[in-house]
Amino acid sequence: MNRFYLILGVRWIISFIFIGVIVSTVFATLMSIGTYAYKGFAPLDAQTWSALQTIWLFWLGIGYGIGMIAALVLALGALLYRCIEGQHLLLLNCKEERIESLELKPYFKLWRKWFFTIIWINAAQAVILIVIHKLLFGGAVWISWFNPWIVTPMIIFSGLLALPIMIRRSKRVRIEPCIS
Repeated sequence: MNRFYLILGVRWIISFIFIGVIVSTVFATLMSIGTYAYKGFAPLDAQTWSALQTIWLFWLGIGYGIGMIAALVLALGALLYRCIEGQHLLLLNCKEERIESLELKPYFKLWRKWFFTIIWINAAQAVILIVIHKLLFGGAVWISWFNPWIVTPMIIFSGLLALPIMIRRSKRVRIEPCIS
């Protein structure tokens, strides 16, 4: 069972990062192309390429936030109904009967519980980090270190902690042996 949770966590991390990177890159590229088209398809000289790179990097930052939200929504669904170490996660309806395929309504009920667990774990991590910062450095606590490079690992860690909590406590998901 421990190996199941380990592989489940690794698959969730890979799905989360992959979906987040793809969504943010596609978003930044589409917005850059849209800006380029809106400005009349200027000739592609060095100055235009530099401007397009700056525009792309600007939209990448915004797309990163959108990509993380999309990754949180989609990565959990990537774990359901996948055979891992001879077991798989199944979605259940309100009568605790097995749902054969991924349906949106029960999925989002499960996802909402998991998401709020992640939020609470992230809040606890932030409080712990602020207390540690206050103890080590004293004085005012500057939270400028809350940036994507810090928040993304916090989200990943929270998601990993929330997975077993969700699986054990939720009545909407169950672990069963794979029938292959």
